[in-house]
Amino acid sequence: MVARPARTCDCVGPAAEALKMSEESILFEKSGHVATLTINRPHHVLNAMDTEAHEQLSSYLDRCNSDTDIRAIVLTGAGERAFSVGRDLKAMARENALTGSDKSAMEERWTRMRRITDRHDLNKPHIGRVNGLALGGGFEIALPVTS
Repeated sequence: MVARPARTCDCVGPAAEALKMSEESILFEKSGHVATLTINRPHHVLNAMDTEAHEQLSSYLDRCNSDTDIRAIVLTGAGERAFSVGRDLKAMARENALTGSDKSAMEERWTRMRRITDRHDLNKPHIGRVNGLALGGGFEIALPVTS
């Protein structure tokens, strides 16, 4: 089973923004008993992860951990240049500028997520296919996986 592939276009303006928002930040593929999770933001500064990417990764890790048919998890990055460079700093700056109920909603989203470094209960081998740069938070994501 493969999650829908990212779509690309050469469009600009609102159409391009809508397409970017609809791309999957994390791709999920299951082949036999192995799940592969791919950080899929190579065109957003070397797989930098925004809140949505962190949410998707958290959700897929939950799914993999509870699926008895999955026996191993591979985590990798799309493209050849980077595994991940960590947080998307532009997205983080936009989030830091939020106020009121928007800020509270963003904080709530983060409290519901479980980062890979906090998952001491993953009961399956998780393997890192680190292809390219793993900087900042990307290095932190790569640390708990077996290479």
